[in-house]
Order: sequence, then C-alpha cells, then structure tokens
Amino acid sequence: LTEGNQAYNSKNYDVAVVKFEEGYQASPDFVGSAPVLLNNKGAALRSRAVITYNENVKATDVTAKVAAMTKVKQDLADAVESYSKSWAVIKSAPAADVTDPKALEATKLETLRGAKETLRLMAATEQVDTTKTDMAKTLIAEYIVLETEQPKKVEGQRILGDIYRVVGDSDNAIVEYKKVLEIEPNDPDALAGLGLSLVNLGY
Repeated sequence: LTEGNQAYNSKNYDVAVVKFEEGYQASPDFVGSAPVLLNNKGAALRSRAVITYNENVKATDVTAKVAAMTKVKQDLADAVESYSKSWAVIKSAPAADVTDPKALEATKLETLRGAKETLRLMAATEQVDTTKTDMAKTLIAEYIVLETEQPKKVEGQRILGDIYRVVGDSDNAIVEYKKVLEIEPNDPDALAGLGLSLVNLGY
C-alpha cells in the first residue's frame, strides 16, 4: 500500500497499479485491506486513462490514436472491475472482520464514488467496454442508495443512461433518462440524452 501510494503521488501509475494489485493478492478477501487496495488501483487506472486520452485525443495519426483509445477503454474497464471487486469484498465480509464500522462506511462511499467517476469518464470519452454494463448497472444502483446528496444521485442515474446510449442500447438509455426526468424534469443533459436515444431507436 505504501509503495503504491508513493508511486501514485509521483504520477507513476504503471508502478502504482502493480503495487496495489500485489497488496490485494496478498489477502484478497480481507475487508480490512482489499477494498482500499482495489479502490486505489481503480484510481490509478483511471488517472492513467485520463492522461492517455488527453495526450492522444487530437492525434492525427489514426493508427496511433486507435491504439491509444484502446488502452483508455481497457484501463477504464479494469478500473470498473477493480471497484466491482472492492464492493463484492465489502458486501460479503464476515462481521468478525469488520473492526472499524465507521471506516468501512467511508470505504463503501469511496468505492461507489470512484466507480461512478470512472463510469462518467467512460461515457464522456465514449470508451465503454460493453462487457461492463452489468457492473455499471449494479454499482450505480448501489451508489444511488448510499449517496446522500440528491444532485449526485441524479448524476449517477444520468451517467447510467449515458453508458447505455454510448453502447447503442437505446431502450435502456431511454429508461434511465426518464428516471432522471421524473426527479429533474428540466435536466438539460438528460433531455439531450433522451432525444438522441429516441432518434437512435428510430433509426
């Protein structure tokens, strides 16, 4: 954990990912360490994806750009999987292993907020791995339950709609955008997403 954090703070995300994974593998089911290591790994993967995207989004070499965006998609997908594993460890933890319930509650929120931010970037960059949509649905649903601020709950719902829209699942995108509009009828992003999804469904 210490080596991973040092690498992360130095923006050496390659090493950070490796070290956090090593720490996780040492005790993959222990709720006292596994979620923290997995969340940190997710953050490192997300940060690496952002750098790769920003460095290549305006690239004129098509082959190089495609290769870079493939890396972005993979890192974001791996980050979502890391948060999903973290959540699974938390949900299945034996009561005897939970020595600090307050710290665990903070870790829960960190896990789901990290997942939400990763999914937001997936949608924003349009680098969505279609094999992660079920994870996205589960994590966003859990996030909406746990998040205490209503605007953030709405954002989470809208992100799920964006994920479905990007992968071309217009039916589910429409369902999620309508959930947002039931709460915030004038949400411009949800209205735009709904409009695009309806058009795509028509095509």
